Amino acid sequence: MAPPRSDPRSLYKDPESLRCDTSLPLEERQRLLTQWKDLLDERLNSEAEGMSAPSPMTAEAEGRIADEERRVSNALIAIEEEMAARTR
Repeated sequence: MAPPRSDPRSLYKDPESLRCDTSLPLEERQRLLTQWKDLLDERLNSEAEGMSAPSPMTAEAEGRIADEERRVSNALIAIEEEMAARTR
């Protein structure tokens, strides 16, 4: 059974902090970063489809979320590279 879905954003101030948290195994950091990315993707997709809150997100807020998603993606790439290097 999969662990409960929590918001990694409530546990870490930014994706880089999660990526560098060596108290967690790489696989757990990868899982949490993937979850973080999925949550951001859901938010951006619901906004694009008009399914968000009654008042639409401002372009500035949407830009911040898109930037956060880029940072999460970069952290995921770094974790995946570290995992690949470990198996060489």
